[in-house]
Amino acid sequence: MKGWRIPAPVLLLLPAFVVLAADVIVPLRLTLYSSFTAFRLTQPASL
Repeated sequence: MKGWRIPAPVLLLLPAFVVLAADVIVPLRLTLYSSFTAFRLTQPASL
C-alpha cells in the first residue's frame, strides 16, 4: 500500500494560499474587534 503524497503543484501553491488567508483574516479580525469596542482612530491608546 502506497503512502499518501501531496501533488507538487499543491505544495508550490500552499505558501501563497497561507499568505493570502493571513492577508484576509488579520484585517477581518481587527475590523470585527474594533466594531464591537470603543475604538477611536484619533486615540491609539483606546485600542
